[in-house]
Amino acid sequence: MMNPSNPEVQEYQIEVLKEFARKYPEVDGLIFDRVRYDGITADFSELSKKQFEEYAGVTVENFPEDILSWYDENGKLRDNWVLGKYAKEWIQWRATVIHDFVEKAHEALKEINPDLIIGDYTGAWYPTYWQLGVNWASQEYDPYQVPQYKEWATEDYHKTGYAEMLDIYMTGLYYSFITKDDVDKATGVVGQRSEAGMDNSLTYCYSVEGGAEIAKNITKGVVPVIGSIYVEQYLGDFTPFGPAVTQALKSTDGVMIFDIVHLNKHKLWDELEAAMKAAE
Repeated sequence: MMNPSNPEVQEYQIEVLKEFARKYPEVDGLIFDRVRYDGITADFSELSKKQFEEYAGVTVENFPEDILSWYDENGKLRDNWVLGKYAKEWIQWRATVIHDFVEKAHEALKEINPDLIIGDYTGAWYPTYWQLGVNWASQEYDPYQVPQYKEWATEDYHKTGYAEMLDIYMTGLYYSFITKDDVDKATGVVGQRSEAGMDNSLTYCYSVEGGAEIAKNITKGVVPVIGSIYVEQYLGDFTPFGPAVTQALKSTDGVMIFDIVHLNKHKLWDELEAAMKAAE
């Protein structure tokens, strides 16, 4: 992935979006995807260092250790990274980069076609999604007020939320657990979790019901929330696919299936129809 804070990268991406909007004025809408950093380890380039220092008004003498470190004081590799003294500011800066890009893209597209529906897809695992530099919440939601988020959230982090700029939001409920009750009954099995930013915690966030609940709560009703189901999450046993679709429809404002090729490949159209009827 490219560095989202690089002005040349942003300019190129926005020009692509503008070209699309001009060439296809009849299109109803456009959905952003992967508008994020690759992970917690990106991007530690010299460009990012300079931009961050200008943003935060600091000089980072030990880079990247003052932000993120993989080694202890004895030079031994840790089992996991630890946050440094400027980590919170760095996390806010990255979220600001993404917020500002979404704002620029939104303005550019609406200038060409004011009626164009602009949406965004992200994963629903908000408790760890900050690692990707993304705050898809409403600015009315303040993670700093949530005790378990104070490790990474600043008092101004809520200002990086961009839900208000979206006409539709698709939240990735890519989970093996369907209900919160499934999480309560779990014995350590977390299911397939291969998406960026995920962890292995047994929390309600990692269920279709719980993830949808979080998404609805933190977007504060400013944008329709569409529950998104990944068909091959259930590869090997598609029995939970139908209940996942039904739960997404019950818990959010609609459903997105990723994607049509998987429905064809695994012949799941009947299961999808039954699941949608079950939600009525």
